[in-house]
Amino acid sequence: MLTNSLRQATSVGNLDVLPAEMIPRLGFRIESSQIRRILEFAQRNYDVVCVDLSGMMEKYSVDVLDHSKQIFLVCTPEVASLHLGMSKLKILRSMHLDERIGILVNRTERNSERLLYRRSNISSARKPF
Repeated sequence: MLTNSLRQATSVGNLDVLPAEMIPRLGFRIESSQIRRILEFAQRNYDVVCVDLSGMMEKYSVDVLDHSKQIFLVCTPEVASLHLGMSKLKILRSMHLDERIGILVNRTERNSERLLYRRSNISSARKPF
């Protein structure tokens, strides 16, 4: 499984990308041990490893988050996305990951001010109404 996955990696300049399957197979489950082996390989061979997780808090996602040095929660400026982001932030806080969390706001207007949240702002974020 690991060697088959690594063969699918694509290089773009100095960036190597290991994409997820375009069409997931029915009943296919990713085990934490499989993810762990891929991440161990990546950490031995790369300076930086970036994992784009689904929004679902599956077992392997939680394992990846536990071992991450930095976590970015990505939201868009729509109310529903921000509400969902606050819910996920609560979950990450309950896992005691506060110090590793950064928030990225995607798809902002070009003319709007840049939104940047620092760790101190995340700790004091208010609860959603």
